[in-house]
Amino acid sequence: MVILLGLLCFVILFFGWNGLCLPVGPVGGRSVCGTAIGVVSGWAGFGVVAGLAAVCLILWEALSLARALALGSQAVERQVAAGLSAALVVFTLLRVLTHLTGLTACAWIGLALAVATCAVAVARWLRYRRAEPSPEPPEPPEPSEPPGPPAIS
Repeated sequence: MVILLGLLCFVILFFGWNGLCLPVGPVGGRSVCGTAIGVVSGWAGFGVVAGLAAVCLILWEALSLARALALGSQAVERQVAAGLSAALVVFTLLRVLTHLTGLTACAWIGLALAVATCAVAVARWLRYRRAEPSPEPPEPPEPSEPPGPPAIS
């Protein structure tokens, strides 16, 4: 599920996230924004880092499914996937917030996909963490007999 959502996040970065804006009227006047003028893809600005996070997440999950990771702990694998998906959300959100002019539906879909990816990855990690048996505390040592009185010579 995480691989599919990560792949969708990666693909939607190629679509137009912002319509280009042209100033109309005197300097500092209104601007007209629209996709008919042109578009800016999701790869602008922080979108590059979001795309790299998506690629890393897809590769990490693929290697995890193929059992090619030699970490020995599924908890670590899932924690890394949750961290990569959190990075995907942060940088997708930064991409949207730094390019607010002329946002299209693709920007909001990309942000929603990033949040969904993170929610699934974090929920999977937390579910595994709860199911993992907690280590039992060590038993306290049994009291030993107190030493006898010192010998007098």
